[in-house]
Amino acid sequence: MRANKLRTGAIICVFFFIVSLAFHLMFIVSNRIIYYNPTDTIFHLTRIVGLENVWQSPVNFTTFAHHGTAMNLFYPWLTLYPAYWLYSLSRNLVWAYHVYCWLTTFATMLISYWAFHTLWPKRERAIVFALLYALNPYRISAIIARGALGEVIAMTFLPILLVGICQILRRDPRRWYILTIAMVLTAYTHNLSLLMNAVVILVALLVTWPRMTDRKVRLLAVLKAGAASVLLCLPSLLPMA
Repeated sequence: MRANKLRTGAIICVFFFIVSLAFHLMFIVSNRIIYYNPTDTIFHLTRIVGLENVWQSPVNFTTFAHHGTAMNLFYPWLTLYPAYWLYSLSRNLVWAYHVYCWLTTFATMLISYWAFHTLWPKRERAIVFALLYALNPYRISAIIARGALGEVIAMTFLPILLVGICQILRRDPRRWYILTIAMVLTAYTHNLSLLMNAVVILVALLVTWPRMTDRKVRLLAVLKAGAASVLLCLPSLLPMA
């Protein structure tokens, strides 16, 4: 039985790998940027280059016309750092950007599949959900038309957030750490998405409160997740503050 599950999981991973690659292959092979003015594409390409000395200083003088802006203090960069690895290995910024977007789409499919299957263990439906979520028009436009890479990365972690909320408010509050993982990953990606996630959690808490069972236990789980999130996010939030 375990061997069958591993085989099925491997097949699903390969399937998502191929589908995500097929979507991004044209951009990777062409080695070109589709640039509509105005978009954030050039901004994020510059951010990738600007991570060259980020471990020594948040200020980089080789980008943004050598102005030495403190961009890395105000825009979280940790989840973007793999894009710099790709760039440093290839010395091809456009190729690194497209490969990173592809890997982000692949990760989005895997995570959204896991999230759906965790809450509703229906394999076929989870696959459909993963495809619809990763290839939805808003996310595609964010990649191609708007170049909103911060939003794209943050969307990768949104299904984890939903699982964490459901576990705390409806299922097993002992799994509060899932919510913390989602918040921490978002905090090191995109500040506006972090704020929106906090609003979603508050709304979910208020909506479910009238019919919530074990209120004290679940509220304590929310507080644990919140306290752990704040503590782990301090390296990103405190320097910005």
